[in-house]
Amino acid sequence: MKDNQGKHYGSRDASTIHHVIMKEKTDYMSQRTHGVWFILCITALLCIGWMYAAAAEGASTATISEGDEWQYFKGTEEPPSKWNYLSYDATGWLKGRTGFGYGAADFSTSLNDMKGIYQTVYARREFPINDPLHVRAMNLRVRCDGPFAAYINGIEVIGNSEPVDELLDISGFADMLHSGTNVLAVQCTNDDINSDDFSFTPSFEVYED
Repeated sequence: MKDNQGKHYGSRDASTIHHVIMKEKTDYMSQRTHGVWFILCITALLCIGWMYAAAAEGASTATISEGDEWQYFKGTEEPPSKWNYLSYDATGWLKGRTGFGYGAADFSTSLNDMKGIYQTVYARREFPINDPLHVRAMNLRVRCDGPFAAYINGIEVIGNSEPVDELLDISGFADMLHSGTNVLAVQCTNDDINSDDFSFTPSFEVYED
């Protein structure tokens, strides 16, 4: 047997070379296996970290997303004084999906009769809570072209006299909740009754641990 330089090897030398080659192959496979296990371990640790991070924030147990259906009332007149209470019977209200509005954009619920007729839209949506004591966060997002006010079970939790489009942390009002069904109510007023457009979209999320 010859190597690549033409040197002769006996049968024992060939056996030695074969042993070296097999050892190198075994070492390579071992290193490759260890590398695969290392990658798997890192992946598992990352997954565990993500799980703990999610657990720390809590699980979303009540979500009212953009496009969900709400009961709403066109403000051609003032609604009854307790329209934002859970006990209020809103079976006669209209139903529509957010966003509400009129103008250049496309809206899930068109309010083409609003301009020059009424300035405010009142909307309410019920949501469940397991245990208020376990609520860790509440986030409300309101897109409104003018002043707005938001209520939980009839109690005002936040409002603004100017147009708004931002995520609002209302976690400090978790004591307004109770186990079972609750109601979120939002009124949104156009900044000008004769405006050429109007947009109103509320959304909401509650996290319980």
